[in-house]
Amino acid sequence: MTGLRPSRESDVAAAREIFRLLGDLPLAMVRISEFMNDRSYSYEEFLPVYKKLAKRIYASSVPPMQYGHTLDTVWEASFERLSTESKTLLNFLSFFDPDNIPESIMTNARANICEPDLRFFIYDSEVIRLSDNIFRDAVVGLTKASLVSHLSARKALSIHRLVQFTVFSRLTPSDTSVFLKSAIRMLSYSFPNSWNETTNHHDDGWQSWEAFQQIFPHITWLMRLVETHSLTVADIEIFAELIFRAGTYLWEKEKPTTAQSFFRFGLQLNLRPPTQNYAQAYRYLGHIALDLARPKAALSAYQQAVSLREALYGPNSPSVANVYSSIACSYAGQGNVKEAFEYLSKAVDIHTIDDTLLMNLAEKQIMQFKYPKHSGNIILLARIKHAEGLKKEAKQLALQTISIRKGLFGKKGPRVADSMFTVGRMLEEGGEDALAAKYYREIIDMSRGTPEMQGHLARSLWFLAGIEGWVGDYDKAAHARG
Repeated sequence: MTGLRPSRESDVAAAREIFRLLGDLPLAMVRISEFMNDRSYSYEEFLPVYKKLAKRIYASSVPPMQYGHTLDTVWEASFERLSTESKTLLNFLSFFDPDNIPESIMTNARANICEPDLRFFIYDSEVIRLSDNIFRDAVVGLTKASLVSHLSARKALSIHRLVQFTVFSRLTPSDTSVFLKSAIRMLSYSFPNSWNETTNHHDDGWQSWEAFQQIFPHITWLMRLVETHSLTVADIEIFAELIFRAGTYLWEKEKPTTAQSFFRFGLQLNLRPPTQNYAQAYRYLGHIALDLARPKAALSAYQQAVSLREALYGPNSPSVANVYSSIACSYAGQGNVKEAFEYLSKAVDIHTIDDTLLMNLAEKQIMQFKYPKHSGNIILLARIKHAEGLKKEAKQLALQTISIRKGLFGKKGPRVADSMFTVGRMLEEGGEDALAAKYYREIIDMSRGTPEMQGHLARSLWFLAGIEGWVGDYDKAAHARG
């Protein structure tokens, strides 16, 4: 719509990012096109301006003639006919992903929304009938005005992106702040929070991930609003924790690259370290780096987590010991079993008998674990046994993790590749080169064209090349290492 052709790759990338931020809204595209043309901006020049001043840009631009009647005349008439509660609800809906907004998010009393104008959302047990009726009436008012659709089967609402965009662009800074704060609280309390809990099950809320699938698009939407419009978040700690929980969900669903971007986004929110959330986020960045076959990067993140937890809890706390066990995994991933032993010993020295550290559990319990992170514990145990000379037991443990991870994540993915690589290295060290090469080739096949698998691809190519060279197939070896 701008009539401008991107002049170079950086301009193309900026144009794509602008259209992503706009959310494919035609009116938004028309308005920013006018703004760019008036000021002779390239896409690359406009992107940082848009990120800082988006709301001001929309406020200063005049809708084209073809939109004037639709959005000025009819819109004002429709909006003015709404009840106060319907107007409030419509404004609030601009802070959620528009396609499927579960009513349960907005009517959850646990969120403890204190804003007087929003109290009618909440199903308070003492006034449940009154609040229920007011909320329902507000929804009916919006559906009758054709501003919102009620998805009865899903017990959810949807709103057209153009309507939502127009509503958001007309909010005052004060209203924006109130609605943003309330939306964050509602999302935060909409599913069980085990982000900072330690239980005997080591599960970090695995049971809640199904419920979280409904919440996730709305967290992404809020992140985009905050980034695009440079919104000020009143309670940074709650928002950061919500984003970290979303990142954990992505990590558990084996999307490490996207999960990494969520943790980095949260860490850029001007949290005041050291905080519990800050330290925990760095530990998860370490977990993600291990999944990406980057054990040195994992070690760096874990060391940052240790430093933060020592400042919070002291050097001999169980929280620090937990990270020591993670550091052991990163050293084992680098083939440095001696350092891995040392950090596990440090962890065992700190932990009490009631702690749930890997080394305090019976091996039989460890080998029965099915939760994703437990397969990582089994891999660590397998590497330790292999270093102790218990080759057969080590290989059996590593093979077991392949089955566990394939059962959880399917036949491909970073964790499956990690288990297969561990087995391949054990086979190679045992002189079973042909079988080891088979594992490396499978990893190579599943890794090509997948960004989060590039670390696994690189190391499998390297070790496969070593085998090919060893057996005299120098052409294949050179090709693999090239």
